[in-house]
Amino acid sequence: FEDQDVHLYPNPTSDEVYIHVDKKIDISRVQVINMNGVLVMDKNIGFHTARLNVSDLIPGIYIARIETESGVAVRKFVVER
Repeated sequence: FEDQDVHLYPNPTSDEVYIHVDKKIDISRVQVINMNGVLVMDKNIGFHTARLNVSDLIPGIYIARIETESGVAVRKFVVER
């Protein structure tokens, strides 16, 4: 598992983000945290690709904490309207 194997797109987004892990490593959990440190989303996944609906989030910068069976990756993304 390499950190660069984890992809989050599109960025910026307005309604959905996709998370994909190369090498078919399953994502076990994704947490989305706002810039105030508040957990705004917590999802159990179980696949190597995930789609998150972020249309309910207010515009701003968020952190996605992506847990896999092989480690943790962190990605920033922006929600725009």
